[in-house]
Amino acid sequence: MPYPNEHSLRLKDPSGFDSFGTTHGGKLFGGALIAPATIDVIWGHPKGGPKGAAIPQALRFPIKNWTEAEAKKWIKDNAEHGAKGAVEPATKSKGERLIHNIGVLKALKDKSQVAKLKEEFISLSQALQSAIGESFGDYYLADYSPSEVVVGSKWKENMPQADRDALYLVGYKLTSVGVTFDGELVQCRRVISYERVK
Repeated sequence: MPYPNEHSLRLKDPSGFDSFGTTHGGKLFGGALIAPATIDVIWGHPKGGPKGAAIPQALRFPIKNWTEAEAKKWIKDNAEHGAKGAVEPATKSKGERLIHNIGVLKALKDKSQVAKLKEEFISLSQALQSAIGESFGDYYLADYSPSEVVVGSKWKENMPQADRDALYLVGYKLTSVGVTFDGELVQCRRVISYERVK
């Protein structure tokens, strides 16, 4: 089963155990292999086994420490010691799915999927607007791409026209904890271009 924040290697079927525990790293397979503390070891007590007996049921590789390729390499390098099997990559976060869907929406032919994707885009817009308010104050979301947002100043009484029309650009990333911005707001301008119709 894939998990949102960790790559996983199943060593044994969980149905063969009656209880589980987790450690960060540890000695595995009778000490033949030592997992580093950046790997979560899921220990299982075998059904009907003696009290206190536990064997490794699965290994989890948190994405903050391990890429999918690194996890696969570690398993390959340690297969002779018992770490065998296929890595299940971590599932994509909602933010990563939204960014992917921006490109998909334009090419999508199945109208039943369009409504679902539009709901996700509305969620992204709301998340960006909320993060803009928290990070920069009185600005509104004017536009966004998969990597940048454009914001404008919220109108205030007696605000000079130049400030009302000003737009600012900043990069952003979607992470498992939300929206993070790359740097400060930089003033930008809207440019409209025209192409000849062939």
